[in-house]
Amino acid sequence: MTAVSLLAAVALATPAGAAGFNTLSGTQPDIWSHRGASLFSRENTIEAFELSDRLGADGFELDLVLTRDNQLAVFHDQTLNVRTNVEDLFGPERARDDGNFHVADFTMDELRTLAVDAPRDEFIRNPAVNPYAVGADTVFRIPTYAEALDVLATTPAAQVLTEVKTLGGERPGERETMIDLLIDEWKARGYTGPGAPVRVQSFDLPFMTDMQARLDAEGMRIPTYQLDWRLLLDLGATTDEELSVAFADTYGMFDGLALNINVFPVDGAEFFSVLNPNALDVVGAAHAAGLEVLVWTLALPPGVNFEAEYVPWAFDPSLPIDWQNQYAQLYALGLDGIITDTPDIGVATRALFAESVDPIPLPASVVFLGTGLVALFAAARRRASKVATS
Repeated sequence: MTAVSLLAAVALATPAGAAGFNTLSGTQPDIWSHRGASLFSRENTIEAFELSDRLGADGFELDLVLTRDNQLAVFHDQTLNVRTNVEDLFGPERARDDGNFHVADFTMDELRTLAVDAPRDEFIRNPAVNPYAVGADTVFRIPTYAEALDVLATTPAAQVLTEVKTLGGERPGERETMIDLLIDEWKARGYTGPGAPVRVQSFDLPFMTDMQARLDAEGMRIPTYQLDWRLLLDLGATTDEELSVAFADTYGMFDGLALNINVFPVDGAEFFSVLNPNALDVVGAAHAAGLEVLVWTLALPPGVNFEAEYVPWAFDPSLPIDWQNQYAQLYALGLDGIITDTPDIGVATRALFAESVDPIPLPASVVFLGTGLVALFAAARRRASKVATS
């Protein structure tokens, strides 16, 4: 295929109506609320997940840990000290020698009795300052994964981005147990093929590798993402072409990567020069390898005061805003999804970006594009071989 026909083929494959967005699919990027609507509610709770939909997010991200009796609990940490009243209810004798109360030492029934502490509790419960306030009698609880998925029954357009937290092999059988539980839960709900409203990610590469192999063996199509923050340092690539090949070789079995904001040249990326010392085009390299790229986590835009600026805008989104630059920079990079504490800002600025920007041109370098296609085909062959031998 000549260079001209190669570019023509790619142009023909680009979906119509994707002006301004250079995502892998050509459609607008997804906005994921980080641990639910965690600025206005308590993170990783049913209340936060339900509020996520009201803020306009395409879906909510949550964290999963494994209880003592092998159930999937929605909670961010492997210990309960900081975010719950565990010591008040169970006493210091349930702590380990390190002084921590570990999730792995408690059953799901025990976790249900805990109240999840809420930073800014007065704000969360005061309708005079919080447009999404809950009543004073609301007690935030740790839900199960099944209960979190039940939220989709009332928010049918939403999706769930499931982050699996493991102990990295310290707990025998943990990875296999969590994979079994997830597969069973998804199957029971019919989440087995394209269009299923769930995705899965983890920092634990062995877990993700085993999860992908199991999904392939089961004939299930659940999107998978490898989470990382120092990936560029580990891969050692010094050019975009090298990075694309490394992405395909190392992560080609997955659907994408979920990377820290500090690997991208945008406002708020304080450690960009450390985590991306060669200023590589991470999104372009990943897309050339056939991988989507999600970014985590956007908090408030730099310099924005939460109560003085963000909260009034949440009451009335028609108010003028001048702090959407960070989102616009991420959209311009072609990111496929954004995990954020401010999904309402993300949705609003996504619409503004789509209206104000012309279609982003195709990559100028045919060599880079060709390298990416070779890497993509190689990854596809490896994945097909893996499925055939499962």
